[in-house]
Amino acid sequence: AVRYLDNLERKLHVGGFTGQAVIMQSNGGVDTIEAARGSAITMLEAPREMRGRMMGLLSVCIGVGTPLGTLEIGAVAAAFSTQWALSVNAFAGILLLIPAMLFSPLVWRPSTGTVPEPAA
Repeated sequence: AVRYLDNLERKLHVGGFTGQAVIMQSNGGVDTIEAARGSAITMLEAPREMRGRMMGLLSVCIGVGTPLGTLEIGAVAAAFSTQWALSVNAFAGILLLIPAMLFSPLVWRPSTGTVPEPAA
């Protein structure tokens, strides 16, 4: 799924498409390629019995993080400057990325890109 999305994005770019590409979901909704890629990675990397929980956690993080991040960066920009707000958030993002990379199984157990079949 991730490779398909990467190829699709590359072909759109090579073909001169400059708009925001969206993908139709199985429930009839649409999502950006980045969001679809994130969901695909979550589904491929989570153990079968944990996939529902992991997708729920991903949804909560996006649902809570987006409005809180918007308020936070706006408050910092209003108090100091836009450049300061972006710098602080870039630094915080890098700092938070370090433990995420250290604890991610993607670092110490590379994905095979396949979903194992359930035991019979």
